[in-house]
Amino acid sequence: KACRYVTRIHLYKDQTMIRMEHTWIVTVDTDQFWFKDLGLNLPMTLGQSTQAVIGNSDEKLTDSVQYPIAGKPVTVTQNDLAASTVTQNGKTLSKSQRCGGWVSLLGSDMAATVTSTDMAMQFPNSLKVTDQSIVFHAWQTLDDKQLNFRHDGITKLWGQETWDRFNSNVTSQGALESRVSNGLGFARTHHLTLTFHEPKVSAAQTAGALGQVQPIASLDPKWVKESEVLPVVLPVFDPQRFGQLEDQIKARYDEYIQVATHLDPMVGFWDYGRGCPPDLTPGSNDRWQYSGINASEDMSRGNPQVPWLLYLRSGDRKYLRRAQAMTTHVMDTRIMHWYAKSLGREIGQSYKHTGTWVFDGSDAGWTGDIWAGFLATAYHLTGNQRSLDVLGEIAQGYIHTKRTIHNHQTISYLGAVARYYLTSFDPKLRDTLVQTTPIYMQYQNETGFWPSNDQAYEYALLEMLKLPRAESSWENTAMIFARGAIGPMRFHTQWAMAAGVQAWAYEHKQSDARFGVNAREALENGIPKLIGPSNLTPLKRSLIWMGLTDIPGIDDVVQPKVISYARPQESVFYLKHVSGQQTHIELHCKQAEVSILDLDGNPISPNLLRSQRAIGIYEITLPQSMEDAQYKIDVKPPKFFETPNGAMGRTLPWRPGENEMLVVLHGPTLFVQDISNGKLTHSPGKQLWFNVPRRTAKFSIQTADPWPLINDMIVQRPNGSIIKNEGSFVEIEPESSQTGELWMVQAKQPYFQLTESTFARGTIAPGYCKLTGIPPFVAFTKDSYFNPIAATSQNDEINPASTALTYPRGKFRRGLRLQGNLSYLKIPTGNAISDDPTIREYLNTARGTIEMFVRFDRRCIEGGYSGKLLHIPYAQSNNAMMDFVPAASWEGVIRSGGSQPRQLSITNSNCSPSIEAGKWYHLAIQWDLNDNGKVMRRVYLDGYPYAYGDVSGAQDPIDWWPQAITPAQPGEWIYIGDKGGKRRVQSAAMVIDELRISNIPRYPFMPGPPKVGGRKAFNPPEETFTPDTYTCSLFHFEGTPEGLDKHGKPVKGQWVSEKPEKPE
Repeated sequence: KACRYVTRIHLYKDQTMIRMEHTWIVTVDTDQFWFKDLGLNLPMTLGQSTQAVIGNSDEKLTDSVQYPIAGKPVTVTQNDLAASTVTQNGKTLSKSQRCGGWVSLLGSDMAATVTSTDMAMQFPNSLKVTDQSIVFHAWQTLDDKQLNFRHDGITKLWGQETWDRFNSNVTSQGALESRVSNGLGFARTHHLTLTFHEPKVSAAQTAGALGQVQPIASLDPKWVKESEVLPVVLPVFDPQRFGQLEDQIKARYDEYIQVATHLDPMVGFWDYGRGCPPDLTPGSNDRWQYSGINASEDMSRGNPQVPWLLYLRSGDRKYLRRAQAMTTHVMDTRIMHWYAKSLGREIGQSYKHTGTWVFDGSDAGWTGDIWAGFLATAYHLTGNQRSLDVLGEIAQGYIHTKRTIHNHQTISYLGAVARYYLTSFDPKLRDTLVQTTPIYMQYQNETGFWPSNDQAYEYALLEMLKLPRAESSWENTAMIFARGAIGPMRFHTQWAMAAGVQAWAYEHKQSDARFGVNAREALENGIPKLIGPSNLTPLKRSLIWMGLTDIPGIDDVVQPKVISYARPQESVFYLKHVSGQQTHIELHCKQAEVSILDLDGNPISPNLLRSQRAIGIYEITLPQSMEDAQYKIDVKPPKFFETPNGAMGRTLPWRPGENEMLVVLHGPTLFVQDISNGKLTHSPGKQLWFNVPRRTAKFSIQTADPWPLINDMIVQRPNGSIIKNEGSFVEIEPESSQTGELWMVQAKQPYFQLTESTFARGTIAPGYCKLTGIPPFVAFTKDSYFNPIAATSQNDEINPASTALTYPRGKFRRGLRLQGNLSYLKIPTGNAISDDPTIREYLNTARGTIEMFVRFDRRCIEGGYSGKLLHIPYAQSNNAMMDFVPAASWEGVIRSGGSQPRQLSITNSNCSPSIEAGKWYHLAIQWDLNDNGKVMRRVYLDGYPYAYGDVSGAQDPIDWWPQAITPAQPGEWIYIGDKGGKRRVQSAAMVIDELRISNIPRYPFMPGPPKVGGRKAFNPPEETFTPDTYTCSLFHFEGTPEGLDKHGKPVKGQWVSEKPEKPE
């Protein structure tokens, strides 16, 4: 016997109806076996003169056609999503789009009707009526296509064009042909109803229509909520209270179902019940195409639970139908039901969300993608024993095989164990939870969140908290998690993801109204579209928030204002307190030294400040009774010092890529930023408000780096009139009547149309702003502005950018200025000097060093500007073979050639150094693509190595170095500076001096995993470079961009100046 079959039969007292759930489980290796037909034969003798009645519409279930049999079987086949055909003896009798999913055999004595639930959606399949039987074919096509789980079988069903389209979108899972596609462990369940009745067509029509409706007692949502008979908390459907939201839920859900049931490609046999994959685009015939990338993400994050919740709160059976379809889909096609050592498969495992088709085995295993609590809900609501069996497979399977291997993703299995315990109360299950939970929870950080997968942690915690007498350690962990979502950290993380744990804390443990604030903010945003990677998850969160609105007092809570300052180091902020009102402000800035001083330079009183410096939390509360006061908030980078062993360290962790300061203002608060000499400003930055003092004759505004001149802006006068400016610099001579008032500026990118009526459209965070001739203070709203006592007028000279070529003072003598992407240096790679095309006169792509001295006109790492300092293209292409980007993270790549180039990072680290403006640095980039079989590469800043690869950039393990790769062929030029083009964000201006390109690594690759800012590898050169045997080219920039090779021959470097193009 090739497969396992499980048939569950439901009988009903005093009814002539039998319901059957038929489950087919593949227990063979489908690389060796495939299937022509899957069927269930129901023989019966009902008399003479037999007739076949066929339901031919899934929209009007009582529509039917009738044919005499007379020894010639009549078959209805649903061959595709919109192609149903009735045939007899090879002849087509009728066609429709989607059949009704039922057939009847009428005899002279009795009649029988067989219904297959949602048959049209589970194509290709058929129902055949003979003189003495009804046969259900779970797999059958008109052209005899086989059920073949191999790649060629899928291709025949999808079509070659679809297969090729998916292959063009491959990700880290690799080409489709390289992935495991084996159906061993796959299952399919069909729900059939057999009804006996009198031999009349009208009775057959009634039986066919009723067979599509499962006989379940009506649900009373109010009773379910009040009795707490189920471990779910959700609001009852209430159009009076949630009129607009209820309309949005219905509209969004209907839109979601319309797309999910009209996918392209779609094979109903295994796609029936699935959700919406990411990357959807409209196709033909009302179908929706998807890219195939992460297509199985549609069932992640507990999405199948949502239609059950909608049914529970409303009793509407359209939600029940979808809930059953999704549940059947997941527990059959996404979970493995058979052990296969050869494939590494165990019962209860699942396919990963990265799959392109539902049984894409490229990343199968204990993935944690399926949050199985909905299986228990299905069992409790419908009595579906199979859902409970599959929940047991998942929970028991994980317990037996996974307890010693843990990662943040698999925390979700503890939720499955908890729900299974609530159905069996097996004490061993609870023991497992008690023993295993600490292994996961130990990673909770000071903020209450986890390093990754907060949603799965929340799901597991909430399931465990439903257990009788939940462990106090679980409650404490959940409370820390919940409180993390209402403090300053709520805006630094995905606080909305923690809706469930906040609701638990608010209803059971805490009366903090800020939980309600989160609820109201989310509900005010409405129900978002459900077609995307998150699928139904936002709807689930909205239902949780709607439940919270039953708690009194939420409407009395004032919504805080939240602003973010990217890389605020070296910035100063001022806070003003007004007597008679409370001032309450929270700051979160982990990557900085924050000092809060009064106007006399004294630290703020400890009674007014609650701080947790280790995690960067500062909370200032100034009571109403306190007199007027002002405070200066100074933000500086962590102090840098050299340790006794020569390593460099900081007083706090330092990751400039995470250098955000969040400011949460409760109630009316006066708060301004000092942007002297130009600073990055707040985000979201729709508006910047500033003061123009009385009798100001002229002032200027600059909203981008001085050279690129790409940002357009809108300036609003005090009377509301608008100045539209195309460019990032404007000089204004205000009328006397418009001085002594607040003005506003708003920066916009030029490829959005400027309008006088709508500021929001196309608005971006200004990013950078400089005020000249007026006080350098800005506020994010008009009401929050005040003039600090420390305010002084700024009298910087207005000096618009010049693009003239200059050779300013360099590190040693003179240097070369590279101004954003307006000017850059081109260096030839020279002619090939051997048969190896990767080695040229002035560049060796197999090994070498490029080094120079660099000075940025203003902070680069904290300046928010990207752009390339080094760009080496492939031969015959402008694509990067090697890049170096001194932006928020230092990034470089070396790529090999070939049809599918492999890319290797030189460095890609959030632990970037802080580059100070106006300071000279020695920068060296070196590589060896075959150092005893290993690829070696490193970036050094003033002799200190910087790591690559790790998410945090904390380490650079040797065992991560990949095997040697074949170097690629370089193009004819090397570009130093940002080679022009249309760029939204331009690179900062810089001066370079003493550029040398060598054909060997000049500096040691230090043994061991060097840490960021760790032990110094070498002392930077202190003299100008001189040519030697290993020199490819050398540039001194003494009034010329040309250099010399090691023989003293000229290397024709070119300084290129381009007029910036505005992006279209």
